[in-house]
Amino acid sequence: MALSDEIKSHSDTTFKTTWESRDGTVVPEPSALKLTNDAIYFKRATVLYADLDGSTNLVEKKTWSFAAEIYKTFLYASARLIRNQGGSIVSYDGDRVMGIFIGSQQSNDAVSCALKINYAVKQIVQPSLKTNYPKSD
Repeated sequence: MALSDEIKSHSDTTFKTTWESRDGTVVPEPSALKLTNDAIYFKRATVLYADLDGSTNLVEKKTWSFAAEIYKTFLYASARLIRNQGGSIVSYDGDRVMGIFIGSQQSNDAVSCALKINYAVKQIVQPSLKTNYPKSD
C-alpha cells in the first residue's frame, strides 16, 4: 500500500469511527493511549503550560550550547516543580512543558506550581546564570 493510501485509509477510519470514552482518575501512561477515537474523560483537570519567554531570540543571538543550558535548567526546574506539586508531565515541546493536575485541589495545585516556577526562575536559575556567566544579558 502506498503511503498516501495508508494516510487516506487512516483518515477515513478516524472520521467514520464513533468515539469511545472512559472516566479517568489518573493521568494515563503513554502506553495506555491509543491512536484511535478513544478518549479519557476527566471530570475536572487543570493544565499548566510553562514556556521560556524570549527563547527564539535566545537561539538566534546566543551560542547553541548557551541556549541549551538555559532550556535545560528551565525545563528541569519546571518539571521537578510540576511533579512535586502533584502534577504529571504530559509533553515537552522545545522550550515548553505541559503538566496536568487532577483531583479535588487541582486548580490550586497548578496555580501554586506556576508561582513556584516563577520564583525558581527568578530567584534560583537566573542568579545561578549570572554567577556562571557574569557578562551575559
